[in-house]
Amino acid sequence: MTERKLLRGKVAAILSDYELAISMGRNRGVKLGMEFAVLGDAGIFDPDGGETLGRYYYDKVRVQIQQVEENYSVATSRRADMTMTFVPSLSPFLTETGHKLTLDESPTPLDIDRNVRKGDVVEERR
Repeated sequence: MTERKLLRGKVAAILSDYELAISMGRNRGVKLGMEFAVLGDAGIFDPDGGETLGRYYYDKVRVQIQQVEENYSVATSRRADMTMTFVPSLSPFLTETGHKLTLDESPTPLDIDRNVRKGDVVEERR
Protein backbone atom coordinates (compact mmCIF):
# COMPACT_ATOMS: atom_id res chain seq x y z
CA MET A 1 0.00 0.00 0.00
CA THR A 2 1.34 3.45 -0.92
CA GLU A 3 1.48 5.94 1.94
CA ARG A 4 -0.26 9.25 1.29
CA LYS A 5 1.97 12.35 1.12
CA LEU A 6 1.68 14.86 3.94
CA LEU A 7 -0.61 17.78 3.16
CA ARG A 8 1.18 21.13 2.85
CA GLY A 9 -0.33 24.61 2.56
CA LYS A 10 -0.03 28.07 4.10
CA VAL A 11 -1.47 30.21 6.86
CA ALA A 12 -4.22 32.12 5.05
CA ALA A 13 -5.26 34.36 7.97
CA ILE A 14 -4.68 34.91 11.69
CA LEU A 15 -8.17 34.87 13.23
CA SER A 16 -7.29 35.40 16.92
CA ASP A 17 -4.54 34.70 19.45
CA TYR A 18 -5.55 31.01 19.32
CA GLU A 19 -7.00 30.47 15.83
CA LEU A 20 -5.79 30.63 12.26
CA ALA A 21 -7.12 29.69 8.83
CA ILE A 22 -5.11 27.48 6.49
CA SER A 23 -5.28 27.44 2.70
CA MET A 24 -6.61 23.89 2.45
CA GLY A 25 -10.06 22.44 2.96
CA ARG A 26 -12.19 19.50 1.88
CA ASN A 27 -10.86 20.04 -1.66
CA ARG A 28 -7.41 18.90 -0.46
CA GLY A 29 -8.54 16.15 1.93
CA VAL A 30 -8.46 18.06 5.23
CA LYS A 31 -10.62 16.46 7.91
CA LEU A 32 -11.84 17.56 11.33
CA GLY A 33 -9.27 16.81 14.06
CA MET A 34 -6.21 16.62 11.78
CA GLU A 35 -3.03 18.13 13.21
CA PHE A 36 -0.72 20.51 11.36
CA ALA A 37 2.49 22.34 12.26
CA VAL A 38 3.24 25.94 11.31
CA LEU A 39 6.83 25.73 10.08
CA GLY A 40 9.79 28.04 10.51
CA ASP A 41 13.42 27.90 9.51
CA ALA A 42 16.60 29.55 10.67
CA GLY A 43 20.05 29.85 9.15
CA ILE A 44 23.00 28.06 10.70
CA PHE A 45 26.18 30.08 10.09
CA ASP A 46 29.87 29.33 10.50
CA PRO A 47 30.99 31.30 13.58
CA ASP A 48 34.39 32.06 12.05
CA GLY A 49 33.71 32.79 8.39
CA GLY A 50 30.02 33.67 8.58
CA GLU A 51 29.05 31.51 5.60
CA THR A 52 25.77 29.62 5.65
CA LEU A 53 26.16 26.01 6.77
CA GLY A 54 22.51 25.13 6.21
CA ARG A 55 18.96 25.66 7.42
CA TYR A 56 17.33 24.44 10.64
CA TYR A 57 13.62 23.63 10.22
CA TYR A 58 11.28 23.56 13.22
CA ASP A 59 7.63 23.64 14.29
CA LYS A 60 6.58 27.12 15.44
CA VAL A 61 3.31 25.76 16.82
CA ARG A 62 1.02 22.79 16.31
CA VAL A 63 -2.63 23.34 15.47
CA GLN A 64 -5.67 21.08 15.25
CA ILE A 65 -8.44 21.46 12.67
CA GLN A 66 -11.74 22.54 14.25
CA GLN A 67 -13.71 23.58 11.15
CA VAL A 68 -13.40 22.40 7.54
CA GLU A 69 -14.79 24.34 4.58
CA GLU A 70 -14.40 23.57 0.87
CA ASN A 71 -11.29 25.73 0.26
CA TYR A 72 -9.95 26.51 3.75
CA SER A 73 -9.94 25.22 7.32
CA VAL A 74 -9.84 26.80 10.76
CA ALA A 75 -7.39 25.43 13.33
CA THR A 76 -6.69 26.14 16.98
CA SER A 77 -3.31 25.98 18.69
CA ARG A 78 -2.50 23.00 20.91
CA ARG A 79 0.19 22.12 23.42
CA ALA A 80 0.42 19.24 25.84
CA ASP A 81 1.11 20.54 29.32
CA MET A 82 1.91 18.40 32.32
CA THR A 83 -0.68 19.35 34.88
CA MET A 84 -0.35 17.76 38.27
CA THR A 85 -3.85 17.07 39.49
CA PHE A 86 -4.15 15.03 42.64
CA VAL A 87 -7.35 13.10 43.11
CA PRO A 88 -7.69 10.57 45.93
CA SER A 89 -6.39 7.18 44.72
CA LEU A 90 -5.58 8.53 41.21
CA SER A 91 -2.16 9.48 39.88
CA PRO A 92 -1.33 12.75 38.12
CA PHE A 93 -2.47 12.87 34.51
CA LEU A 94 -1.65 14.76 31.33
CA THR A 95 -4.11 17.38 30.17
CA GLU A 96 -4.07 19.23 26.88
CA THR A 97 -4.60 22.99 26.81
CA GLY A 98 -4.66 25.71 24.19
CA HIS A 99 -1.35 27.42 23.53
CA LYS A 100 -1.39 31.10 22.64
CA LEU A 101 0.15 31.81 19.24
CA THR A 102 3.32 33.89 19.58
CA LEU A 103 2.72 36.96 17.46
CA ASP A 104 5.02 39.70 18.72
CA GLU A 105 8.06 38.59 20.73
CA SER A 106 11.81 38.89 20.37
CA PRO A 107 13.60 36.04 18.58
CA THR A 108 14.95 33.22 20.74
CA PRO A 109 18.54 31.85 20.45
CA LEU A 110 19.67 30.94 16.90
CA ASP A 111 17.22 33.56 15.64
CA ILE A 112 14.43 31.01 15.88
CA ASP A 113 11.30 33.00 15.10
CA ARG A 114 8.19 31.63 16.82
CA ASN A 115 5.95 34.39 15.44
CA VAL A 116 3.09 33.05 13.31
CA ARG A 117 2.42 35.04 10.16
CA LYS A 118 0.09 34.97 7.19
CA GLY A 119 1.94 33.03 4.48
CA ASP A 120 3.84 30.69 6.82
CA VAL A 121 3.99 27.10 5.56
CA VAL A 122 1.79 24.54 7.36
CA GLU A 123 2.42 20.81 7.12
CA GLU A 124 0.34 17.87 8.28
CA ARG A 125 1.60 15.92 11.29
CA ARG A 126 0.64 12.30 11.97
